Amino acid sequence: MNLYVWPSLLLIAALLLVFLEVFVPSAGVIQLLALGLLGASLWSAFAVSTMTGFVFLTISLALLPIVLLFAASLWPHTWVARYFMLIPPESDERPGHNDDSPFAELQLLVGQVGRALTDLRPCGTVEIHGNPVDAMTDEGYLPAGIPVRAIGIKQAQLLVRRYET
Repeated sequence: MNLYVWPSLLLIAALLLVFLEVFVPSAGVIQLLALGLLGASLWSAFAVSTMTGFVFLTISLALLPIVLLFAASLWPHTWVARYFMLIPPESDERPGHNDDSPFAELQLLVGQVGRALTDLRPCGTVEIHGNPVDAMTDEGYLPAGIPVRAIGIKQAQLLVRRYET
């Protein structure tokens, strides 16, 4: 039998186990087996000659990252990855893109004019079209009774500013 058969077979087995470790959750058992096979491959290669050992060491150092990167590129497409990775929602499922969002009613009030029912320091209650709405201002303090205009939504509240007529 050729002197390079055992080091080559052990190296191939070690690389296959490294590849398999990415896909099979084994708490490192497969990785320890791969490390043992890699060590046995290098030991048997150095037993042939020092030059053969260094060639196998160089091949191992070159192929290990390649195998890991290849396995990592395939991993997101496996059944195991579905348990670890979140799938982004479709564009029509994102919050704020449909009428069922909790802010749809507030969004309809943006641009409307009303008056402050309570002092806004910076949060309080405003009245728009006869309906009381929780609101906040980005101007600091606004006294009750002054006219306000809804300019947006911030922290699930209507954002208002003093309305100058």
